[in-house]
Amino acid sequence: MVDYFAVAVKTFKALPTYDWLRRAGIVPSATKTYPLAKVVATLTKHHGYAPILSCVDGALSEVWYGFHARGPVQWGAFEAAAPDSDVGDGVCPDQVKYLPKTY
Repeated sequence: MVDYFAVAVKTFKALPTYDWLRRAGIVPSATKTYPLAKVVATLTKHHGYAPILSCVDGALSEVWYGFHARGPVQWGAFEAAAPDSDVGDGVCPDQVKYLPKTY
């Protein structure tokens, strides 16, 4: 279990989604919306494949990246790939909100 979570954290850190979006001028806002195509293009540029996005009430809620695992999860390599299926919880509109985090 520890190995699984160590790999999950390492993979998360290798996918700086927030930074990629910020550098493209896509920043959290309670009022602004962004073209879905721009969000997808930005993330695709960095990952190499289009991610699956999930939205709730028109706001981005999840980003799913695809990988092929080569070898055991604990010490194998993860190669970027297209996601296998549409695993997102919700369909995103053409203009999406990218809301600030709330606690």
